[in-house]
Amino acid sequence: MYNSEINKTGEKNMSFDFSAVKKGTRDHKKIIMLYGVPGIGKTTQCAALPNAFFLPIEDGTADLDVAQYTFEDGSVKLQAFGEVMGILDMLLTEGRDSGFENIIIDSASALEPLIHRDVCAAGDDKGHVKANIEDFGYGGGYKRALKYWQEFYDKISLVRSELNVNIWLIGHSMIKTVSNPDNEPYDRYMPELHKDAIGLLQKNSDALIFAKFREIVRKIDGKMGAKENKAIGQGERFMYTSEMPAFLAKNRSQPSLPHELLFDCNSILDLWNKKD
Repeated sequence: MYNSEINKTGEKNMSFDFSAVKKGTRDHKKIIMLYGVPGIGKTTQCAALPNAFFLPIEDGTADLDVAQYTFEDGSVKLQAFGEVMGILDMLLTEGRDSGFENIIIDSASALEPLIHRDVCAAGDDKGHVKANIEDFGYGGGYKRALKYWQEFYDKISLVRSELNVNIWLIGHSMIKTVSNPDNEPYDRYMPELHKDAIGLLQKNSDALIFAKFREIVRKIDGKMGAKENKAIGQGERFMYTSEMPAFLAKNRSQPSLPHELLFDCNSILDLWNKKD
């Protein structure tokens, strides 16, 4: 039997009552990673979310009317990992009555170099400062960076629950060759992050959404009568919520999202908020 006394580890023991066992889904806010090809409008889409607050780590909000922290010199760009964490702490202590509904980190791809800079400055176990994340050897720098990523994820999770807000992580995309033991290697789109960081964010996010322009590939007559492939598109923008060989994606929230949607972040929230 557990009681309500404080034990030696500082944890509060409580009496448990079987009548408190409940069944059913719970409404909760989401952590979403949105990544995609350059120029598709990821920042602009997130700026259209209701009551959005931005943490700009790159220059992308200058022409957007969004809420963001402004430093004394008039700048808004966060240039250190500690500044990012400091703004998140500010939200936790002062932001509960702010009315914010969506917090946007712009971008996770720009956050990673800030983390690597701190890892290098902290140095190895002997305090030897490193000039580059690769200088730790054997992936040691990336393992150290993963601790920072976990600290960051824990913080945004706390912000989500304490402020009851959605957290959006914007990311750039890269094309990486994937080795498949059952088939030939192939190229796929992935977030522009180290694989360890991708793994952590993919595992813990409610959704990993990929955005790109739609192209149609057609055969055309080429030189000497040979057929060539030509990509044809009209600028249509789509987002994808489930994984395919060509890209990483994920959705574990209910109601489940369609595999393909027009690129509109608000439509995602509308589908999640839809009640039967």
